[in-house]
Amino acid sequence: MDVKYLKIWYKAIVVLTCLWAGIIFLSSLWITFNSLFVWKDIIKSSITSPSTLLMFVPSGFMFLTLWLFTGISVILAYFIYKKQKFVLCRVLGGILCLFFPYGSIVGIAVSIFLSIDKTKELFISAING
Repeated sequence: MDVKYLKIWYKAIVVLTCLWAGIIFLSSLWITFNSLFVWKDIIKSSITSPSTLLMFVPSGFMFLTLWLFTGISVILAYFIYKKQKFVLCRVLGGILCLFFPYGSIVGIAVSIFLSIDKTKELFISAING
């Protein structure tokens, strides 16, 4: 594969990863605001039983998970853009594969991109200057 096409590929991977991070971020905001509206109704009705309060545990877990995947996507996009930390990029791409279905698409695209021999050379040449 020509280096010219590799540079286009890596810019496309960065854009795809940033787009994915934006989608996850908006999803986490939706979960947060939805939980806040429910919380407002619970406060108005003054129901404070433990079972009512436990319903926020799954939404809190989803919120934290989505923020974790957003952070992973942003870090991955940054390091691919800077052409640094090749092994970390491979690990983060593998972690993104866990977030089915779109994270898998991004993770597999990153894995394919990083498995090309000239990609590693592109990372090494960026380090050497």
